[in-house]
Amino acid sequence: MRQIVQWLIGGRGDVAGAHDWRIGFAAEHNNYVILALLLVFAAMIYLTVRSYRREGRAPRRAKIVLGILRGAVLVLVFLVLFRPAVVLRYVNTVYSTLAVLIDDSLSMSFTDRYADPGERARLGGFLGVTPEQLAGLSRSEIARRALGAPGGTLEKLSADHPLVLLRFSTDQPGRESYTRLLGTMDLVQPAGASPTPTTEAADLKATLSSLNAKGYETNIPAALRDAMDRLQGRRIAGIVLVSDGQMTAADGRERLAGALHYAAQRGLSLYSLLVGDPTPPKNLAVTALTGPREARRGTRVEMSAVLSHRNLKGQSATLRLMRRKADQPDWTDAGATVTVTLDGSPEDAERSAGLQTAVLSFEPDELGEFLYKAVAEARPDEANPSDNAAETRLWVSDEKIGVLFISAEADWESRYVKNFLLRQPELYRLSVWQQNADAEVNQAASTGMKLDRLPRTLEELIGSPGGKPHPGYDIVILHDPLPSKEGFDSTFAELLKTFVERHGGGLCYIAGTKYTDPVLRGGPSMKPLADLLPVVVAANTVDAVQRIHQQQPEPWPVELTSYGLEHPVTRLADSTENSAKVWQILPGVFWSHPVATVKPAARVLAVSTDPSRRTDKNEPEPLLAVQPVGRGLVAYLGMEESWRWRFVDDGLQHQRF
Repeated sequence: MRQIVQWLIGGRGDVAGAHDWRIGFAAEHNNYVILALLLVFAAMIYLTVRSYRREGRAPRRAKIVLGILRGAVLVLVFLVLFRPAVVLRYVNTVYSTLAVLIDDSLSMSFTDRYADPGERARLGGFLGVTPEQLAGLSRSEIARRALGAPGGTLEKLSADHPLVLLRFSTDQPGRESYTRLLGTMDLVQPAGASPTPTTEAADLKATLSSLNAKGYETNIPAALRDAMDRLQGRRIAGIVLVSDGQMTAADGRERLAGALHYAAQRGLSLYSLLVGDPTPPKNLAVTALTGPREARRGTRVEMSAVLSHRNLKGQSATLRLMRRKADQPDWTDAGATVTVTLDGSPEDAERSAGLQTAVLSFEPDELGEFLYKAVAEARPDEANPSDNAAETRLWVSDEKIGVLFISAEADWESRYVKNFLLRQPELYRLSVWQQNADAEVNQAASTGMKLDRLPRTLEELIGSPGGKPHPGYDIVILHDPLPSKEGFDSTFAELLKTFVERHGGGLCYIAGTKYTDPVLRGGPSMKPLADLLPVVVAANTVDAVQRIHQQQPEPWPVELTSYGLEHPVTRLADSTENSAKVWQILPGVFWSHPVATVKPAARVLAVSTDPSRRTDKNEPEPLLAVQPVGRGLVAYLGMEESWRWRFVDDGLQHQRF
C-alpha cells in the first residue's frame, strides 16, 4: 500500500520516513460551505433516483446502470470540490534553550541560621548535610549543591532543554560585564527515553566552583535584560533566576517592573529559585557609642549608644556599659544599664527596621584613659550577635577646665555665663576680660586667674609647662567682643587660630547685636577668627532702633535639627525624646544674627523658626552650629538670649545648656 501511495504522490514525499500517513481532504471550506455542498449533493442524488424511477419504458437494469453512472459522476465532482489528498505526518522535536541566571553578589556569601526547625531539616536532608553543617554553608554553596548535585536541578532541567548558565554581579565594574557566561550544558536525557541524539553532561562541579560571591551589587533587572539580549535570536523557553532576592541597586524595584514587562513582550516565562532562610532575620546592632573626649572625676557623664535593629519592633533591649583601662585587657562593669523599647517602621513588626539612641549615664571614679563599651545582650534568635557592641575612649582627670571669657560689656548673657562658671571652682579656672570695664575695676576671675590684659603670646594662651607663670586655657568664649588695639586685635585672632588648630583648644563665639559685624565682617584683621567659625555671617540688617519701635516683638521657638537631637551639646534630658520636649518649652528667641552660608564641615544643631530668617540657600537660619577645626572644636551661638531660659525648671535647663 505504501508503494501505491508513493506512486500517487509522484515522488514528492518520503512515505517510508513519515511517522504515518492517511487519505484526507485538503479543501479549507468552513462548516457552512460543507453543509451546503452536502445538501446539494443529497438533492442531486435524490433527483437522479427520482427521474430514473419515472422512466417507465426503459428496462429496469438499464435504469440502474445509468443511475449508478450518474451518481458516480456526482460523487467524483464533489470529491474534486473537497480536494482529496494523501497526508504524510512527520515528527521533528525542536528544543528551546533555558537560561539559568545565578546571583554572584556578596550577600550570597552570607550564612543563615534557619530558625524554623522543619525548614532546616528539609533543606539539610535535600543537601545531604546535618543541621549543624547547614548553618556553616553559605548561600552560594547551597546554590552550588542544589544545582550541581547528580539528579539535581540542572540535570533535571537539561532533560528537556539545553542550558546556558550565566552569573550576574561583579567586583570589577567597568572592566567586565555585569552578566557573564558561566558555562553551557547540552541536552541530557535518561537512557531509553527517545532516539534523539544526546551528549554527556558538562562537569558541573568545576563550572559552578567559579562562583565567588564577591560582587558589590545585586541588580536583578539589569541581569534579566542582559540575559535576554545575550540570547536574542535563539528559541528561549524561559529564564530561571537563582538568587537570595536582596536587590541593592538604586531604584531596583521600579526597574524590575520594566524588565518584567520586557520579558512579557518577548513571551518569556520567569522562574525564581530563592536561596536563604525565608524567615525574616532578626538582628540588633550597636553601631556607635559617642560621648565626651574628656571628663572630670565625680561628674556626671552621658554616653549615647546608637542602636540599629531589624524585625524587632516593640521588643525590649538591654544595654550595659563596660570599661577597661587603655593599657589593660579586662573589661569591668561601669555601673550603667538601660533598657529601651525598640521602635521602627513599618507597622508590621516582622518586617520592621529602626535606628534609635539610648543614653547611658555614669560618674567616673578613677583617673586615667579608659575604653568604654556599650554591649547589648544577645538574643537567641539574633542573626549576627557579633555586632552587639561599640567602643569609645574617655580621659578621666582631676584637672580643672581653664576658661577665658571675653565680653565687650556686662549684659545679661555675659553675667549669667560668668556667674555659672565662677560658682563651680572645683570644675573651672576662669579668667574674665570685660572690655568696657574701667582700668581700676578688677576683672572677675578664679583664684590665680586674674588678668590685667589679654594674652599676647601663645604661651600665655595655651599655658606654660607646669602651669607657671601662665596657667593657660582649654576653652575661649567670645561674647560679642569689641575690636581694640593692643587687646582684641589681629595678633589675638592669629593666636586663637593656632590655639584651636594646633593645640586642640575649644572656641565658642556668641554673636551679639553690637560688634559681631565689625569683628566678623570688618576686614582682614579678624579673618583668622572668621575662618574658624562654622558659619559665614551676613550683615545685621535689624538695628536696635527698629527693635525698640517694634511694639509687639515675637519670640520664635528654637528648633533642633536631626544632628541636634543626638548631639551632647543640645541634649537637655536623659533621652532624645525628652530632650526634644524640653526644647519645645524653652522661651523663644527675639533676635539672632543673620547667617549667609554654612561651611561644608559644619553641623547645624539648632535653627530659627522665623520664616523671614533664611540663609543664601533659602535654608532656616542657624542658631547653633559646630565644626572641628584642626585638632580643636568650634561652636557658634547666633543669639544672646539663653539667659532667659533660667526661668524654666528653676534654671536647671539653662545650667545644663
